[in-house]
Amino acid sequence: MTILQPILTYGLGEGWYFGYNNVLSYNWSAESDDEAWPIPLGLTVGKTSIINESKGTAMDVSVGYYALERKPNGGPDRQFKLGLSFFF
Repeated sequence: MTILQPILTYGLGEGWYFGYNNVLSYNWSAESDDEAWPIPLGLTVGKTSIINESKGTAMDVSVGYYALERKPNGGPDRQFKLGLSFFF
């Protein structure tokens, strides 16, 4: 199994951003190329907010939706992602 995680973001200002953040995998044991390489297409939108500037703490909240253009038999048709990160 090979796993890649490309992360591409574009800042919109005031902490807002959008981009692509998903995991791509390749199953070397799959019977066909269509089942080996799922392809999720979609976007993530989020906002990073400063909690305490003097201490350098922040919080990031993001949500994403991805449709799988190619997937293994029996695999999901779409993905919904919710992210919450704290920075200390």
